[in-house]
Amino acid sequence: MAKLKAALLNAQHASAQKAAKAKHEQAKLLKQKSITGATKSQRVAGKRKALVDDLGRLDKGKKPATAAPTTRPRHVIPFENDDTILLIGEGNFSYAVSLLSPPHSHPPHLVLATAYDSEVVCYEKYPDAAAHVERIRAAGARVEFGVDAAQMSKCKAIGKEPRWSRIVFNFPHAGAGIKDQDRNILTNQHLILAFLRACPPILTRGKSRLPVDPKTGKKAHKHHQAKRRGGEPDHDDNDEAPGYVEGGPADEVTDDEDADADADASAALATAVSTGETKTLHPPSKQGTVLITLKHKIPYTLWDVHHLATRPPAHPVRVRAGAPISTTGKQPRYRLLRSFPFDPAAWPGYEHRRTLGFKEGVSKVANQELLKKGPEEGLGEAVGQCKTWEFEPRYERR
Repeated sequence: MAKLKAALLNAQHASAQKAAKAKHEQAKLLKQKSITGATKSQRVAGKRKALVDDLGRLDKGKKPATAAPTTRPRHVIPFENDDTILLIGEGNFSYAVSLLSPPHSHPPHLVLATAYDSEVVCYEKYPDAAAHVERIRAAGARVEFGVDAAQMSKCKAIGKEPRWSRIVFNFPHAGAGIKDQDRNILTNQHLILAFLRACPPILTRGKSRLPVDPKTGKKAHKHHQAKRRGGEPDHDDNDEAPGYVEGGPADEVTDDEDADADADASAALATAVSTGETKTLHPPSKQGTVLITLKHKIPYTLWDVHHLATRPPAHPVRVRAGAPISTTGKQPRYRLLRSFPFDPAAWPGYEHRRTLGFKEGVSKVANQELLKKGPEEGLGEAVGQCKTWEFEPRYERR
């Protein structure tokens, strides 16, 4: 009896220990689960808080730390140091001043700036022109007044021989004051055609500036031209018209001979300029080009400058006193080398002026007319305000 009672007590004690151990293990598991769950909740809450903070910073206009810095587009400067530059229709001559000043600092004896108005009329229309002309002449460049873009060779300073490697006509306008848009467009198209007709005889001759594909030996496509020279290509079929060849007689010169001639001419010019031995104009042995800049908006886009040069009418007309006068002969054809945006910021000191003149308090200052940007009817998305085309003549076959 005593043994049975002892065995029962031992069994009860073992059962109690086993239950206590199980209870302890269960409590331990519950505690561990509770701690793990709390840590996970805190982690989620922390992520949510960080996300809310990031959104708050973005709402306040703060850029994320990883945002890439913005870069400004590269300006296209269409001149080289040995270029002989003829500026047509200068207005207040501020562009010429910018060309001669830093950062461009073009050699003054290689620049001729001209205006259509007489000197008296020019100073009346543009009060700041007199100071600009004084700076240009003090720098050693030349200024001529009363120069007609349609008859440039009649100016003795310009001459009749091929001596200009760049002829620049910025924002050409007939200034006729015609209210009817169609007539106004036609009048300015006549001006552009007459100007293009007058350029080839006074442009320097040389090897075509169109790059040659080294694999095929042929002229590169316009998209390749744009990539090599900077700027954007214009979409134009490059078919040749009967009676014209791609580079004229100068294309018969070999690449090595042309490169040696350019190197010798550039070296001689650099030496003469640096030593001050001569300030006479020495035309470079390169093909001259014509540059025309216009606002890239209606109605200027309707002038169709690109096709006036590359696909002109067979028999041009010239406008005098509002009446078209027929001319004899054929209108010369050009090829488009490139086109690119014209940014006034690339020309410090330049201030655009209208053909009709500048009136204080009425006319816009600080190039406000050129700095606007926005979508234009028929031009798709937002476009730059101004555009420059660079053309090269196609010479007749002999």
